[in-house]
Amino acid sequence: MLLLSWYNQSITKAYLEKTVMKTAISLPDSVFEEAELLATELGVSRSELYATALQAYLKKYSRNQTLDKLNQVYSEESSVLDQDLAQMQFSSLPCEEW
Repeated sequence: MLLLSWYNQSITKAYLEKTVMKTAISLPDSVFEEAELLATELGVSRSELYATALQAYLKKYSRNQTLDKLNQVYSEESSVLDQDLAQMQFSSLPCEEW
């Protein structure tokens, strides 16, 4: 319950600090009904729920774009460590007994 309370306060604070743009969207009935239940369970408005969900989606999409770019770079460039550099790194480690 404490986590839910913190989550609700975080959503409300973030939501109220933003300029709000009204918009109309179309949703399948089943998605709308599930969203209504979740908003009620979390104690947030429908607008807060949708805004938070979209923010999470945008954040994930942004991370996926970054991952795709990194994968592209590493598919074109070798990520193998140079043998001389690897030996230098290994020799710089302190000797430990196991």
